Amino acid sequence: MKWTKYVQLVLMLCGVAVFAYFVLAGEAAVGAMLVWAYIILGLALGSAVVFPLVSMFSNPKGAIRTLVGLVVAVAAIFGLYSLSSAAPMMLPNGDVIDNVTTLKLTDTGLYIAYIVLAASFVAILYGELKSAFKK
Repeated sequence: MKWTKYVQLVLMLCGVAVFAYFVLAGEAAVGAMLVWAYIILGLALGSAVVFPLVSMFSNPKGAIRTLVGLVVAVAAIFGLYSLSSAAPMMLPNGDVIDNVTTLKLTDTGLYIAYIVLAASFVAILYGELKSAFKK
C-alpha cells in the first residue's frame, strides 16, 4: 500500500471519530467539528498549492500550462469580483447588510460556485458521451 492510502485511512478514521463524538456529545462537540473542518481545509489548501508546485518543477513543459491556467483563473476571479454587486441586502428579520466587502466577496464566491458546478456537469456529460461513443 502506498503512503497516500495510509494518510487517507488515518484522515477517514479521524473524521469518523469526530462524527461519532458529535453524535454522542451533541452540541458540545460543535467546536471539535469546526476544528476538524479547519484542519481538513488547511490540508486541502496546502495540497492544492504544494502538489502543483512539485509538478511544475518535475515537468517544465507542464509548468507553462499550469501558469497559464493560474493566470486565467486569477483573471476570471477578478472579473467576477468586478461584476459582483455591493447593493445593501435586507434580511427577513429586518436587518440590513451594507458592508461592501462582505457583499462583493459573497457574490464572487457564489459566481465561482455556479461556474464550478456548471463545469462539473459539462465534464461529467462529456465524459459519459465520449465513453458511450467510443464503444
